[in-house]
Amino acid sequence: MYLHCVLTLLALFGIPVLECLQCFNCQNSNDPKCTGRVECLDNQSCFVQTVHSGNEVLYNMGCHNNQLCSSLRVDHSEIIGRSVQTRQQNRCHECCSTDYCNEEQLCAHREDSAGRQFIFGIPETYNSSHDYIKLYIASKDVSKVYITAPGIGFNQTITTLANTSTAVAIPGSIVTTTGLSNKAVYVESDQTISIYVMVREIGSSDGLLLLPIADDAPEFFVASYEPVDPTGPSQFLIIALEDSTLIDIQLRTSAGPVIIGSQSYSSGQNVSLKMSKMQTYLVQHEHDLTGTHITSSKPVSVVSGTKCANVPHDATSCDFLVEQMLPVSFWQREYVCAKLKSRGTNRLRILSSVDGTSVNIGATHIKLNKGEFYEYVNSNDVATPIESNFPVLVLQYAEGGDHDSKRGDPSMITIPSINSQEAEYFYETATPLPYHYVSITIRTDQANGLHIDGSTVSRSDELKTRINTTEFSIIRLSVTVGKHHIYHVDTTVGFGVIVYGFDSRESYGFPLGLTTQGGPRDTVRVLSVPDERT
Repeated sequence: MYLHCVLTLLALFGIPVLECLQCFNCQNSNDPKCTGRVECLDNQSCFVQTVHSGNEVLYNMGCHNNQLCSSLRVDHSEIIGRSVQTRQQNRCHECCSTDYCNEEQLCAHREDSAGRQFIFGIPETYNSSHDYIKLYIASKDVSKVYITAPGIGFNQTITTLANTSTAVAIPGSIVTTTGLSNKAVYVESDQTISIYVMVREIGSSDGLLLLPIADDAPEFFVASYEPVDPTGPSQFLIIALEDSTLIDIQLRTSAGPVIIGSQSYSSGQNVSLKMSKMQTYLVQHEHDLTGTHITSSKPVSVVSGTKCANVPHDATSCDFLVEQMLPVSFWQREYVCAKLKSRGTNRLRILSSVDGTSVNIGATHIKLNKGEFYEYVNSNDVATPIESNFPVLVLQYAEGGDHDSKRGDPSMITIPSINSQEAEYFYETATPLPYHYVSITIRTDQANGLHIDGSTVSRSDELKTRINTTEFSIIRLSVTVGKHHIYHVDTTVGFGVIVYGFDSRESYGFPLGLTTQGGPRDTVRVLSVPDERT
């Protein structure tokens, strides 16, 4: 039991006074900085609760009875524990026990793309044969990692080294085809790990960062591009973790009916599916599916892209595009982007999840409704700030080499926001391409502390811009083939990284990390799958 009212003596008069815990007190505020105050009763703690209302995060702060908080007792200057109450809309509910501790200490953790459980699949690739499909697993710790794809009879347990990445090849038979299949890949680790996947085909490669399983992220929008023709369709793949997973899809397409199963659906129509554990469902269409809305009753992953797309549509040659979609609850409002190193144009898509989304992209001002996107193109070599009133998803597209007369081909990259950044990354160049690059986004006044492979990061290719009063830099680097360690000397300083590479008519690109606001994912779920762990 926690007693937060204490009996003291008023020094001057010797009068006993009951002093109680003081907390910030606000209800349904969209600002985490609360000015209201309240005095708690005996046996109460300060609390903060974050609740999702559409795309908005609301904050409730005040006093809670101690029985509503966990019984885990720690030092009174720290968090007492997470509330035993759970609600579907709650992102975080935590308590603490010192005066005014419920503003900055609580619900301010950063979740990132590192985790202990992942589930994913590979949508159809342009060629039926692959050089390889590989997972690259990175961790600061020695980790025991179990990988299974029961639908193709694949099971493997590995032990990774600390402070590096380890590659694991997955059979090419894991690639899905249209409709329902049993080709999910599940990964579980005893330590926190990061994973990215490379699909390597000569002339048609791309990679994706895997995001850990999230119980509280049931909403997605599809990002894709207009296919080169019906043989290279726009596509999205839904991967279910549990039985009896109910899926609702609201289709959005640039043209034509979408065939799902034996039924034909128009843009704006809804489709409902019921999926079982470790199942995948692939939807394909000969026109762009960007903006399609997906919700689920249980945890799922969504991987989307295009089997082969020209970027822009009238430029040759086409390439495979793929990314795991960031759940809507993890989107952000502020980004900084610039041209990919060695390329001629900065081509972005900004995707909205709610009506009335206003976006400033440099000097360009646009308004988007639910599921709409804006394609921004700028050939100037500048850092471009992006700010919106509601969270948006930002994707960057490498263009076909014939369009900008540069080496490379199309790829699709999810851009980390300036608020979604980590402090350290381990990765290796995942293809035999000869030209590999890194773009780092960081506050300009913190850039001097950046290091790569033990050396200070060169700032010879640095672009700067401002969001509000804060200056940000994008630093672009050429990197050698092999393994790399990118970090800041101050472990509290976060920065965003995207990696990419080019050759004649070939490319890849993906972020190394995507952090989000919320409570830590420490609890490993139990998933009953055919188990051949060693």
